[in-house]
Amino acid sequence: MMVGAARRVQAARGRRGLREQGGRPMWDQESRALLATHAPLALIALDAEATVTRAEGALLDVVEPYPGFLAGRPLTDAFDEPSVDEAVAAALAGLGGAASVTRADRALELLARPAPDGALVLLTLTDLADLRAALVDREAELERFRALVELSKDFIAMADFDGTVTFLNRAGRELVGLPADDDALVLRRPTNDFFTDAGRARSHEIEDAVRTRGYWEGESELHHFGGEGSIPVSANSFLVTRGSDGTPLALATVQRDLRHRVEVEHRLSRAEEEQRHLAALGRQALTQPLEALAEEVVRRLDDRYPGLSTAVNRTVAHDVLTVVDGELDCPVPGVDGAWGTVSVHGPADHVWSDTDVAFVESLAAVLGAAVRRAALEDRLEHQALHDVLTGLPNRPLVQDRMDSAVGRAERHGTLVAVLLLDLDDFKGVNDSQGHAAGDVLLNEVSRRFESALPPGDTLARLGGDEFVVVAEDLTSVDEAVAVAERLLAACTEPFDVAGVRRSLTTSIGIAVADGSGDPATLLTEADIAMYAAKRARPGSHRFFDESMRTEVLGRVSLSAELRAAIDDRVVEVWYQPIVDVVSARVVALEALARWRRPDGSFVPPHTFVPLAEEIGVVGELGTLVLEQAVAAAVRWREEWPDVALRVNASAEELRDPGFAARVDAVRAAAGLPSGHLGIEITESVLVDEGKHTQANLHRLKDAGISLLLDDFGTGYSSLSYLQRFPQIDVLKIDRSFLHDPTRGAAIVRALIELGGAFGFTVCAEGVETAPQFTMLQELGCELAQGYLFAQPVPAGEVAELLERLD
Repeated sequence: MMVGAARRVQAARGRRGLREQGGRPMWDQESRALLATHAPLALIALDAEATVTRAEGALLDVVEPYPGFLAGRPLTDAFDEPSVDEAVAAALAGLGGAASVTRADRALELLARPAPDGALVLLTLTDLADLRAALVDREAELERFRALVELSKDFIAMADFDGTVTFLNRAGRELVGLPADDDALVLRRPTNDFFTDAGRARSHEIEDAVRTRGYWEGESELHHFGGEGSIPVSANSFLVTRGSDGTPLALATVQRDLRHRVEVEHRLSRAEEEQRHLAALGRQALTQPLEALAEEVVRRLDDRYPGLSTAVNRTVAHDVLTVVDGELDCPVPGVDGAWGTVSVHGPADHVWSDTDVAFVESLAAVLGAAVRRAALEDRLEHQALHDVLTGLPNRPLVQDRMDSAVGRAERHGTLVAVLLLDLDDFKGVNDSQGHAAGDVLLNEVSRRFESALPPGDTLARLGGDEFVVVAEDLTSVDEAVAVAERLLAACTEPFDVAGVRRSLTTSIGIAVADGSGDPATLLTEADIAMYAAKRARPGSHRFFDESMRTEVLGRVSLSAELRAAIDDRVVEVWYQPIVDVVSARVVALEALARWRRPDGSFVPPHTFVPLAEEIGVVGELGTLVLEQAVAAAVRWREEWPDVALRVNASAEELRDPGFAARVDAVRAAAGLPSGHLGIEITESVLVDEGKHTQANLHRLKDAGISLLLDDFGTGYSSLSYLQRFPQIDVLKIDRSFLHDPTRGAAIVRALIELGGAFGFTVCAEGVETAPQFTMLQELGCELAQGYLFAQPVPAGEVAELLERLD
């Protein structure tokens, strides 16, 4: 590659010499001035007669006795040595010669050669001592240069113009695999021997660069003589070195080993590629199924470690990174501890680098992200399809189960039953013990229901206190009945709710289909049947029939009418007297709500009062009745000041934190003394241990308002409740006991004695006959109420009623 360049330099050299001889004279005035002032030599020009025509230079002081002595004199006046004559003669002959002379104890060298500027002979006189000193300095400089070249880590070589290597430093020899101390194997080799085929292919490019601008820089490949292949090199600079007179001398090259850089670039490139792959895996970890991502991780491992054993294992041998005996095992982080391991196993003596460990850890981290994403998706899916509190399937999931169950029933010729369960008076638990206690109860109920069902059936929570069961593969409705009875039986044992034992029942509605039914319709029919069971007898079950649908539609219509009646304040208040058994005088009037429809017909209280509770307007109904009643009481007190007012309050109203304050405010606004107002409550209120209910009872009592326990003996009360609540003023014996021909009298006597023992006033309800009244007188009952004295009358007839009974 350097051979052609050397030949072109030689041609340039010949052309340069011709230009110098035919160009500007070398003896110009500027040159003479410089020589005369600085050069440690002398230049003497002679004509054909060997006469000095010009002499200049600092060294003339050595040969002239005075300045200008030689001008126009024969040379022999200063140099009479024969050797000088011979040198001059040779120069005159066009050849040139040299002679040594001594002047002033200084050894001088005289060189004679034909002159190019018109003179015939040009003599150069130099001091050998100065020349030797200069040579010594030059040798020292060369040694310093050689040391720098030998200490260089780069490949540095010189070649002559025939393309033969004349010098190669130690680093260059080591680089290409040649001995450092055997010049015979190194020098005189053609430069092409040092390049690979790829390197030699660039020779034309290099030759053109050297020819046009004297150097070339780029990248090439050196040949390794030890058989280790090619060596990439860079900064491949070829220079044409020249002498002091510009004469081309040799070619020089400095080439830097690129193997480390190439290796680093390769590692960086591989690292970048791996990072791209890891980034791609990271994106896949957001969407790709976990199994597919694990397979992709194994493929990445196989690409990086061909021939080694790679795997993603679900078994976790170590929960920390393990690098031992050629095995690299990295745990995959999961939700709770390690999910598995990413493993690469090689021979026992295999050494793992930090890069290897980082690579495997990165794959494990990406896989761990996918594991956590999959777990999150599972959790979100479970949350979307399951009740948060109980963990049971929710409405969307049970609807899907119903769809599937109906389809299977149609294919297999079986029945599917949907059972809707609603806990009776569950709201009382929330109101009395708080929602946290209610949540505890719901969880316990869920566990009992689950234990009552076979594995193939589905239990779901629809929300609140409503549950649904999908029972499959039934052959008759009797099997649906058996399921319902097991569910009812699950609630027979009292529940321990935050330390309080509570009895609980559930009402169940059942809808059955043979595979032709619509799942949504089944759920609606079960819901209708459930409300029918609750109205008929809480804690029972009912099958759906079409008459129930009509009833439900009627209740929907009735509910809308009731809301309108309350909003329009058309609900009336009628009054029934309570009399003193001894004097038969009226001591109070009980306010009773009556709802007259626009057509004049009445809706019975046992129909619209529960409906008001069901649709959530019982509070508005109670307030409406209270406002009308206290206004009427203020009016009748003007003539009958001893006749008090009694108003009923439901358990739902007592759970309202502002109930007592509202009652007292309505009373005070109307101007009714608190001692003339009594609130009748049921036994379910007495046993309600909710903080709002108990607080309302105490506030009513503190305000001076009487409390009456209505329908005593038919509910939940026990002697312990009566003992704990001395705020009760009056016990009202339920009417059913007066009409019991067998044990009624005995029960009434016991209740009267019980009331007397606790210091309560006792009132008997439902007195319809004179014998009943006589019995009460004989038993010492203090108050009585019933049709014997008067039926309920509207407010406009109260005055007439009181006058008649006075």
